This record gives sequence, C-alpha cells and structure tokens, in this order.
Amino acid sequence: MERELGKKFTLGSEFFYHGPEGEAAAQTKSAVLLDVGGYYKFRDPGLRLLFCCGHTIAGQSENYAYLGLHWTWGHHDTR
Repeated sequence: MERELGKKFTLGSEFFYHGPEGEAAAQTKSAVLLDVGGYYKFRDPGLRLLFCCGHTIAGQSENYAYLGLHWTWGHHDTR
C-alpha cells in the first residue's frame, strides 16, 4: 500500500515472502518480511530518490535497506 504525502513525497509499506534459497545462499530458510519505503520527486517525470528498509517478521532473520536514484529521459507523452 502507498500514500502520497503532498505533490513530491510518497510513502508505502509491503509484506513479502521468499522461500529457501539453497545451502549455498545466505538465506537458507524461508522468511516473511515487512518493509517501509517511498520516494521523493525532484522532477516528475524524470528524477526520483527511492528508499526502503525492511526486517523479518517470521522465519529466518534478515534486514535490508537501499537508497537509489531513478532517472528517466527521452520523449514523454503529455496527453
């Protein structure tokens, strides 16, 4: 789910599941995770700052986070 907080800022949250990834992987067991993230629009369309962080709520313990820049260019249809 996601919610716009003004014209430039959006926050969201999601649950997701992954199964066991095998003995050679870091995550050898399954897990259900909850994360919170969103994006800030510097220019729309064209330039957004993406962010997210999450943690296990069931299964093998894991944490993750990311920060990214989403940049698009080219012809934008303005219809």
